[in-house]
Amino acid sequence: MAVSFQALGFLFAGSCSAEMREIRNSGTMGMLGLLCLSMSFLRHVHAQANTPRRLFQVQQDGKWGFIDSSGNVVISPKFSKAQSFADGLAAVQYRGKWGYIDESGKFAIEPQFADADAFHHGHAGVEVDGFWGFIDSSSKFTIPPQFDRIQSFVDGSTAVTNDGAEYWQYVDGSGNGLSNVVTNIPWGFSEGLTPLELNGKEGYVDLRGHFVIPPEFAEANVFSESLAAVKLDNIWYGKWGVIDRSGQVVIQPKFDWVMGFHEGVAIAQVGHKNGIIKKDGSWVLPPTYVFLHSMSESRAAFSKDRNKWGYLDENGKLVIEPQFDNAGDFDGGLAQVEVQGRLGYIDHTGRYVWNPSK
Repeated sequence: MAVSFQALGFLFAGSCSAEMREIRNSGTMGMLGLLCLSMSFLRHVHAQANTPRRLFQVQQDGKWGFIDSSGNVVISPKFSKAQSFADGLAAVQYRGKWGYIDESGKFAIEPQFADADAFHHGHAGVEVDGFWGFIDSSSKFTIPPQFDRIQSFVDGSTAVTNDGAEYWQYVDGSGNGLSNVVTNIPWGFSEGLTPLELNGKEGYVDLRGHFVIPPEFAEANVFSESLAAVKLDNIWYGKWGVIDRSGQVVIQPKFDWVMGFHEGVAIAQVGHKNGIIKKDGSWVLPPTYVFLHSMSESRAAFSKDRNKWGYLDENGKLVIEPQFDNAGDFDGGLAQVEVQGRLGYIDHTGRYVWNPSK
C-alpha cells in the first residue's frame, strides 16, 4: 500500500482516508492525522515548486479525462481512474491496469501495474504482485518491488517499510539506506532535514543521519520556508511554537498546533479553531475556523460550520462565498470543488470553468 494522496486534490487516499474523515467529523487531530496533513502539505508545496499545473482531471459519465485551465477537454474521458500530472506524466487506470500518459494523452508507460502513484523527483511508486517499488520515466525499475508500504520521493529520498517491521527506513533513489535514519513516524525529508526521535525527544537529522538540531522537543513537524513547528514541553498538554534552522525559537509556544509555512503564512490552532499566522506569530486571520487549508495562490479554503466551504484571500477577506461541500487548494489557477458528490473546477473569482460532474 502506498501512503499517498492520489486522485483528487482534497480527497485523501491510502491509510489516511479514515483519519481525515474523523478529523472532519470531530474537529480533533490525532498523530496519524497530523502525519497525513504534513505529508499532504509537503507534496503540495513541492509539486507547486516544480511545475505549475496545466492539466486537470475531470470525471464525465464515470470516466476520467483532462481539461486545460480554460475548461477545454484536452484528453477525452476514457480512464477508470486518473491522478494529477507530475513530472509531465499522469498515472491512469485503463482496463484494470495502471500506466502513465503524457500531456497528449498517449501512453508513455503502458498499463501493467496493479496500482501506481504519481511521479515525484523522477520516481514513481508502482505495485507488482503485492509489493511496491519505484520506476523512472522510461519504466525502468530504480528500486525493485519489495515493500509493503512506501512514500513518495521528496528531497531525493523516500521512506519504505514492510508489514511486521517496527520502523520505516529512508532510502535514496537507488534503494540504498540513508545511514541509520529509521523511524516509526515517517515524516519525510524537507529542506534536507527530517524529525527523528531519540530517547523520547525529537530533533532533526540530515540525510547522513546526524542530528543537526538536538533532540529536545516533545514533538516536531517538518521544515518549510526554513521554519518548523515544535512542541517544547509535555507531549499531551504542551504548546506549539516555531524554530528556525539553527534550532532557535522564533515564535514562542502558544498554539495547540501549527502547520508548515507556505506563501509566508501558516495555519495555527487554538482550542480546536484554526487561523492563519505570519512568520512573527501575529494573526492574519484569528482562530475562528473549524477547517482551514494552507494558503495557495493567495487563496485559502475554509469552513466555519463543517458544512459549506468557501475561500479567503491572504488578508482574510472573503472572496468566494461558502457554497461547496468540499474544496481543494488552488494550483495552476484552478481549484477542485465538490457539490452533491460531483466534482468541478473554479477560478480565483469562484467562476466555474468546469461544472460539477461525475
